[in-house]
Amino acid sequence: MNPELTQTEDLSPIIVASGPLARLKSRAAALVVLGSVLALLVFVVRSVYFIVTDSWVAPVHLSPQNDAVLQLQVKLAREHAEMQRVAVEIERIDGDLAAVDAAIAQLSALRAGSNAPLTWQADLHAAEQSALEHVIASLKKEIRVLERAHARQAELTTAARHDLAAGLIVQRELQQQEQALDGLAVALAEKRRMIEQARHEERIVATRTSAYRDGVHDPAAPGAQPPASVMPEVAASQERSSRTELEVLRLEAERRNLVGLRRVAEQSLARQHELLRELESRPLYRAVHRNIDVAFVPYDQLDDVRPGARVMACTWSLILCEDVGAVTEVLPGEVATLDPWGEMARGQYAILELTEPDAIREKVLRIR
Repeated sequence: MNPELTQTEDLSPIIVASGPLARLKSRAAALVVLGSVLALLVFVVRSVYFIVTDSWVAPVHLSPQNDAVLQLQVKLAREHAEMQRVAVEIERIDGDLAAVDAAIAQLSALRAGSNAPLTWQADLHAAEQSALEHVIASLKKEIRVLERAHARQAELTTAARHDLAAGLIVQRELQQQEQALDGLAVALAEKRRMIEQARHEERIVATRTSAYRDGVHDPAAPGAQPPASVMPEVAASQERSSRTELEVLRLEAERRNLVGLRRVAEQSLARQHELLRELESRPLYRAVHRNIDVAFVPYDQLDDVRPGARVMACTWSLILCEDVGAVTEVLPGEVATLDPWGEMARGQYAILELTEPDAIREKVLRIR
């Protein structure tokens, strides 16, 4: 027997038995390869889809130790100091306004009562004039009595002369009658002198009363005519009144100036408060008090960036993305800065809340 033939015959069942198994293995391998290709294709298509549809942002971590934040703190300190200075200036102006108002009130009261002394003098001289009129009336009555007494005494003296010529009386009695007549004449002359003096004083008092009455009226009133002559007391009162009026006008002008300065200071303080409120919404201001993660979003990537959107970190910024946080807020206001590729871009800031703090080190994060 040929050994080679015997060996071939012994292996034939094995070859026949192993044929279907090999085909199954090759099919399984083909399916695995096909599945891998399909999975890779799905992965590539999915990655390309997300690359096309995702938005990219440039992350930045801000902290109180950041240089830009420190510069902002310096500016805020200056701004707060300026606001305090303006507030102190407003308080000073309020104090000056209160003092000016008090001075105006006192001067107005003084101006309103400036005619009181003249009125008092006029009333006093009017009373004196009335008293002199009564004195003159009394003197006139006394003169009329003395004139009647003088007339009777002249008759008695004439009768005594006739009686002396007739020898009815002595010379001494005639002398007594003549002495009585002379006494009445002297008394009558004295009363007339007194009434003339009283009339002169009454004219002086009337002139003073009229002058004081005229001085009571405002010389600056419409239609007022300046007097030809003015009493010194009236002139002094009018001078004081004019000075008071000028001082009131000066204080009113100063008050208007202070009111204008206060209005300007209030407007400046309001603008500073408004600027501070705007700064409070900016990331740098928030970073003054705590660490914060922000992202620069160009305008062409802004449509899909909204609160709640997922933040993805990807290998090479393209594949194998993982969820690392979410967008919490999109800040208003335009920002112009360099994008991650060194080109100037315009956009807005977004606030991020990262579950993976190391993701802030990525050059680009994707928003999905």
